[in-house]
Amino acid sequence: MSDNDDHSDAGESTSETPATMSHEADTPGGPELAGRGRRLGAYMIDMIIAGIVLVAVAYFNPGPLGVTMLDVVRDPMTQQMPTAGSIWLLIIFMAINSYLLVTKGQTLGKWMLGIRIVDAASNGAATALKLLGLRYVLVMLVQAIPMIGQLLGLIDALFIFRGDRRCVHDLIAGTKVVSDS
Repeated sequence: MSDNDDHSDAGESTSETPATMSHEADTPGGPELAGRGRRLGAYMIDMIIAGIVLVAVAYFNPGPLGVTMLDVVRDPMTQQMPTAGSIWLLIIFMAINSYLLVTKGQTLGKWMLGIRIVDAASNGAATALKLLGLRYVLVMLVQAIPMIGQLLGLIDALFIFRGDRRCVHDLIAGTKVVSDS
């Protein structure tokens, strides 16, 4: 008896199902869900890239764009970046990643790690409104709220441990992250 025989009473053979296919909730027959580690790695790459650009903009061009190093440095009381810095981080993140998100469903970090965002219902390309408006802009603006934003960001991240690996921002936008294979 093989590992796949436990589903044989369903009337269909699962012996031809590749081991890499995901049988998690909401993905029957769909692409393999991206691993939690690759999603975290992609997020870290994206934030490092956007952070470097933000610091460079604040350091080398502090006046005309309205962002200064004071907007980037964490407040010692709240240990959070000031709201202006968070909004600038969002603007820079979107400037760097919008084209890739709309055309390929990927940020630079997701592209580097071979994962992409798809519509959760169809497994096809997600709309620009879902990707840019709901999944990123709305969620990042909420996370820019002092104190509350950090708590909401933590809750959002902890949702990755659900069976379908969808965070709150995925649920809001109706998306999921899959391997780009």
